[in-house]
Parts: sequence; structure tokens; C-alpha cells
Amino acid sequence: MGTERYTNISFDIIRQAIENVDISMAILSDNLNILWINRGMEELTGVSKEDALGLTTPELFTKKLRKVFENGEEFEKRLFSAYENNTPIEGMECHIMAQGRRKERWLLFWSKPVRAEGCGRVEYFLDITCYRSYINEVAESEEVFRTIAISALDAIVMVDGKGSITFWNRAAERMFGYTQSEAMGRKLYKLIIPEGQHQQFMEGFKRFAATGEGSFIGKTLETRGVRKDRTEVPVELSLAGVKRKGAWYGIGIMRDITKRIEIEEELKHKIDDLERMNRIMVGRELRMEELRREIVRLRKRIDELESNK
Repeated sequence: MGTERYTNISFDIIRQAIENVDISMAILSDNLNILWINRGMEELTGVSKEDALGLTTPELFTKKLRKVFENGEEFEKRLFSAYENNTPIEGMECHIMAQGRRKERWLLFWSKPVRAEGCGRVEYFLDITCYRSYINEVAESEEVFRTIAISALDAIVMVDGKGSITFWNRAAERMFGYTQSEAMGRKLYKLIIPEGQHQQFMEGFKRFAATGEGSFIGKTLETRGVRKDRTEVPVELSLAGVKRKGAWYGIGIMRDITKRIEIEEELKHKIDDLERMNRIMVGRELRMEELRREIVRLRKRIDELESNK
């Protein structure tokens, strides 16, 4: 019953469906003459169905597409090779360059031999401009991030779901003493985390890798890192998580706060000195007030003695 339904579908229905799909299609004879093109191919080549009939695809593509493709000669070479050897072309990327009113487009091209009476090949282009634009935007965004991150004054480190370092900027090199080549691929906890915190880190990171959540994700805290020479450096650490290709990556931004701690300690000492001096001054004033009262009392006593003579 199902087979009968398919065999009863008219050629006109199939033709209408192919006319309206978002691809550019051509059907060729055994001699590579164009038997039929759809609306998409008309728009792509600028040639109507009527004008296309009788042309060979080498004529059509050479005249119309070679000029607009970025690598038109390479496209033509591969196309003729496929014709000569009766082999398919699958998903060859083609770049139409923008010029005048013509917009930039990215296409994938297929050319497949078919076994049907009077038909030699089916060829079609699939427009992937939107997808390619998205890929380019993502790549550009990543390049912008990478450029900014590499030049940032703060150390920026990224690790994958296994805790291995995948990004290590120049500031991280300066802070910890490891070059990028030395750090990449190494386990973060073995490289810069104090040994006494290894277990805590691994337990917390296991949860983060599975869920993207963690006690310190999205927060800033003060901790310590270990340099290549095994000395420790106090750092202010901000943590974030990002999901890439289905896996969680951790990003840490670290700032060396050695100078800040030194200044804070110096400030604390100055405040302590000021408070001590203030206590001394207050004590002195109290003593002076006590002496003034004692002087007044003694003068009063002298006056009393004088009056009793």
C-alpha cells in the first residue's frame, strides 16, 4: 500500500518540490547537456531555463560561475576531472565574491553520476552563507578574546574538563615562571596549586566538569599560587565556566596582590602606631588634667592655712 502511494505521486509534484527547495539544481544528460534546472540554479547563474536548455554544464559554469568564484579555475578543473572520470564531487566549498549588487555567498557543490534513462548526472549547490558567517563570527570573536587575553595584565588560564591547561597568557608566564609551551597540556593542580589544596581542588573540579557549577564559580577570592621555583605568590582569583562543544571549561583570572598586601600591612602598622600615639596623647592629657586639679587643691590648702593664722 505504501509503495503504491509513492508510485502514484506525479512528476509534477516532484518537480514543484524540487523547484521550491533551497538549493540550486541541474539535471544533465549523458553528454552533459542541460536537461533541466530549477529556480535556484536560474538565480545563481542568471540564466533562464529556456536559455539553459541545450547548453552543456561546462559552457554554463565556465561562462557564468568561473568569473564570480574566488577559485574559479580550481572549480573548473575539478569539475572537468569528475566528468572525464565519471566520478562524484561531494561537498566542494565554493566562494562567490561580492561585487556591485552581488553579495558574498558560500556554497557547497555536489555532482553525482546517476543511472537513469537519458540522464547522466545530477548537480546542485547548497547555500551555506549563514552557517559560514556564523562560523566566521565565532572565529573572529575567539580571535578577539585571544588577542585581548594574551595582552592582558592579569594572568588568564583556561582548563578543559580534565583539568588540563588549554590557554596560558603572557601574564601567567610572568606570574608563575612557566612558558606557554611548558604549561599547555599540563594538569593545573600539579603546576600552580599548593600541594595541601590538591585534594580539595580535584573534588571541586570533578563537580564542575560534570555540571558547570562550583562553590567559587562566579566569585572572587584570595588564595595562593605556586611558582616554578616553588615559592608562593598571593593572588586574587576570579573563576568562571564556559561550555564548548558540550564540555565545561574553567577560566581563571589571577592578579598578583603581593604589593597590595605589603601596602595593607604597612597601613595596618601605621594605624597601630597612630592609635598607640593617640593613647599616649590621651594619657598625657589625663595626667595633665590630674596635675591641674592637684595644683588647684594645693593652692586651696595654702589659702586655708593662711587664713587660719
